[in-house]
Amino acid sequence: MRRATLITMLGAMWTEELSRSTSVEDDHRIAPRRPLLRRPWVVPLALLTVIFVAYAVPPYLTLDPARARTQPMPPHASYYPLLVTHIFLSSIALLAACLQVWPWLRRSHPAVHRWSGRVYVTVALSASVCVMIISPMGLYGANQRVANTMLASLWFATTLAGFRAIRQRRIADHRQWMLRSFALCFSIVAFRV
Repeated sequence: MRRATLITMLGAMWTEELSRSTSVEDDHRIAPRRPLLRRPWVVPLALLTVIFVAYAVPPYLTLDPARARTQPMPPHASYYPLLVTHIFLSSIALLAACLQVWPWLRRSHPAVHRWSGRVYVTVALSASVCVMIISPMGLYGANQRVANTMLASLWFATTLAGFRAIRQRRIADHRQWMLRSFALCFSIVAFRV
């Protein structure tokens, strides 16, 4: 089998077989409006995200490796700059994702949804690449290295699949892939709580 054919088949499997099939009608169907009380997760999710970012980011604002929560530091020169980059980008991704999953904002201000989505995709893909680079440098054994690499790879893949789906105007598939991406992004908060 030719390489190009194989890559085409894998690309089709990635976007088509891993997500449920949808029709054009599913993509353009508008969900009925529900009051905020019927969506009790919006405010606690945003609040938890802001609290987590306020807790996790300050030690890295000074750019001093001695203040980092990860001690001891691996002896690689690129580890700390990539770690700080990942933390800053992931914090932006968490905050942007809260805007993305807020139904009222998505429905009432689609331009804000689109722009915060572009920010989310850009920072999520960049942050996941940082983790893929620094994961093999970890000091806590193969379990940590494999787990972090898999989490970063899945975050990258689901974010990219969601971005591709929206570029192809497959809104229902986009929503599913981006919810998966957000779940992976938010898993770091759940692991720390």
